[in-house]
Amino acid sequence: MSDESISLKKVLVVEDEKVMQILVARLFKRGDFSVELSTVGTIKEGLDFIDKNDFALLVTDMSLPDGRGVDVIRRFRDKFPNAPIIVMSGSLTIEVEVDAIGGAKVSTCLQKPFSVDAFHAAVSQALKS
Repeated sequence: MSDESISLKKVLVVEDEKVMQILVARLFKRGDFSVELSTVGTIKEGLDFIDKNDFALLVTDMSLPDGRGVDVIRRFRDKFPNAPIIVMSGSLTIEVEVDAIGGAKVSTCLQKPFSVDAFHAAVSQALKS
């Protein structure tokens, strides 16, 4: 194992739209963040990854084909109580959705479409913790 792989922070991205998965991966790369990305498209996949891995950050959509992102957030928060969470949503009620889970220490809510600068700022802040 190289020294570089030891310093990588593992990030889980839960997003069902392939275009958004690609965009988020490119934004992480463009931001030159030292991360190892795992990207999945459903709540079921997200829960499986959370159960089997350790993550430093969750980036999740709130609307997924098999339910609401709050289920992923709750499981992630249970396993990683101090890890940051970035929520992405095209919904106009993103704050209401986050309130539904009691805030769950969500670090940032990004309203789709979001700017590159907003994404980089959210990730930079989240990875500092």
